[in-house]
Amino acid sequence: MSTHHPCKPNLQECGATSVVAAIVFALGNSRVLRAMIRSVFLSHGAPLLALNPGAYADAFKQLGAQIKDAPCLIVVSPHWMQRGVVIGQGGRYHAIHDFGGFPEALYQLRHEIAGDPARSEAFQQALVKLGVPARLELRTGVDHGVWMPHRMMQLPRDQVIVPVAMPAGLDAATAWQFGEVLATAMPDAVVLGSGGFTHNLYAFRGQPQASPIDPRVQTFADWLDAAVLAGHGESLIHYRRRAPEAEYCHPTDEHLLPLQIAAGAAHAARAEKITREIDGITHGILSMRAYSFANA
Repeated sequence: MSTHHPCKPNLQECGATSVVAAIVFALGNSRVLRAMIRSVFLSHGAPLLALNPGAYADAFKQLGAQIKDAPCLIVVSPHWMQRGVVIGQGGRYHAIHDFGGFPEALYQLRHEIAGDPARSEAFQQALVKLGVPARLELRTGVDHGVWMPHRMMQLPRDQVIVPVAMPAGLDAATAWQFGEVLATAMPDAVVLGSGGFTHNLYAFRGQPQASPIDPRVQTFADWLDAAVLAGHGESLIHYRRRAPEAEYCHPTDEHLLPLQIAAGAAHAARAEKITREIDGITHGILSMRAYSFANA
């Protein structure tokens, strides 16, 4: 996947913060990554999928099989957002039920994932050495954007994750750069961006999972799918201007930014083999598309 850094010429015009400026500086001073790094973007879907993934169960399991042996997963979800670059540090993370209005059975689900305080600290120090002012935050839990797909992918609970907060104020261009620097700082990890290929909760209104597909969602999802599979980074970065129905499918950016983060990580890793791993639309409005980025 190829693109240049559109924010480099004038960071202020892109609305970049000092944190993003540090990330861009780090990219200019980093070494080439090792060959085996890759990344994943997935749509974590509505919380009820955790109870019954239904038709998506096999696809999530197959995706998990591809990353279950990675020594570490760097996970980014829009449901944990902070000012600046914040790295979660903990020995064990439990599921946080950060949603409301669902059946009681969903709140009874328990899920634990391994952490490694030493690895989180090493990652934070690597970012600092690259010029990124990252800080550690003690964490005991992870949001549903992390534990839901982890559970559905049936990943080993002793496989270490490093949770990374999504920095407030990112746009698509700076999210791409953020993904690049994450991959650069921990070359043996898989960068996992968990979000939503489409995410219009204003139109969601709690309709049934098998609701008719909104044609506007299909139009946008197909355009974006073609851009991802073609490795066209400029289209991903400028999707809001170029994609049909972008404003309808993403009234706000935060659930799509994990895609740009994963694509940026893939770009840094020269991972140019792009595969659509999961497809389909739930509730008529939420595209479940997911992609892996691997070395050819």
